[in-house]
Amino acid sequence: MTMININIMKKAVMSALLIIFGVLMIGPAAAAQDIPLMACPPDTVAIQLIKYVDLTEAHRGDVLTYFIRVYNGSSLTSGNIIVHDYIPEFADYVNGSANFQAVYDGTGDWLTWNLPPLDAYQMHLLRFQVRVEDDAPIGSLVVNIANQTSPHESTSNPVETIIIPDELPSLLTVAKTVDRRLADVGDTLLYTIKILNSGLTDFENIIIHDTIPVYTEYVLGTADGDATFDPAGPVLIWNIASLAAGQEISFTFRVVINDGNAAGNEIRNFADIIAPIVYRSNPAITLVEMPDP
Repeated sequence: MTMININIMKKAVMSALLIIFGVLMIGPAAAAQDIPLMACPPDTVAIQLIKYVDLTEAHRGDVLTYFIRVYNGSSLTSGNIIVHDYIPEFADYVNGSANFQAVYDGTGDWLTWNLPPLDAYQMHLLRFQVRVEDDAPIGSLVVNIANQTSPHESTSNPVETIIIPDELPSLLTVAKTVDRRLADVGDTLLYTIKILNSGLTDFENIIIHDTIPVYTEYVLGTADGDATFDPAGPVLIWNIASLAAGQEISFTFRVVINDGNAAGNEIRNFADIIAPIVYRSNPAITLVEMPDP
């Protein structure tokens, strides 16, 4: 096989993966735009910025995590890459949250990344966090766009988060965490579920459901707390006889990322209280890295 054919196949594979990433992973605000990969003329370096945010709805005080894929869609190695990102209105930068030694300018309220060159069809993954201001107007949009000034000028797709009002707190709540924010196909994830009774009376006959997320498989026997696994769901079920006022209990289980299609996608997992009330946890999110071409 000639080197030209190898490069063509390599580019086709990466393009397919990026298209999947653009539609499935960037999030509702960005994916609705059906972001295409840029067409790169021969012997021309073309860097594309693709952006997404982990929350499309947020409360005052919530922390948003932004990701920027910096993709070299050409057959040439780029020069040094400079990316800027203004901190959006109604939000404050979380100090130290940006990777790749980004520099934060507090006067201009923006981040700058000076990135090393990218080989053909390679990527950098940038990330940073902001906190929604306590006095942000309800119903407002937190809009963010990344900009590139070198080796050429371009902008990313915009991503939006709407600020929603705080709800009256439930007295019985469930929260979810995962031990890995970034993972590869084949890795194992550990989920933790915490159920809290913040009321003044006991709750009885509590039922918790946790559906095994796409791209993963439950590791049999890893769920504690006398969980029942229903492979038809697939879902884990916990029946809690009673939870005293002020008491908190936790359960854990593991899944393995066993689907090659997970690369470049988010794995989202929730826990749900089914009875005696209905309540859904926060999402526990893991980003599956794309393999080296």
